[in-house]
Amino acid sequence: MHNRRLCQVLRFVFMANFMLFVYLVAFYGTALFGGVVRDGRYFITTHGKTTELTAMMYSLSWWQAVSGLASVPLGMFVTFLAQQK
Repeated sequence: MHNRRLCQVLRFVFMANFMLFVYLVAFYGTALFGGVVRDGRYFITTHGKTTELTAMMYSLSWWQAVSGLASVPLGMFVTFLAQQK
């Protein structure tokens, strides 16, 4: 029972993290994997439009993109574990 509850909590966390990833991709128009750092300035480019970000926002968004994509297989694995008897 305890493991089942833990799996439910982890599934919620992974789903929320992935939804945040989807929101940020929609907001910026791209995931920040394609970002560029030039002369200490942080940029993302999507559809020919370049947007400058602060260093902190660039770093947070990059890590969120990584964890958002990692949430999909982790969420699937946790769902599999929750269904095991």
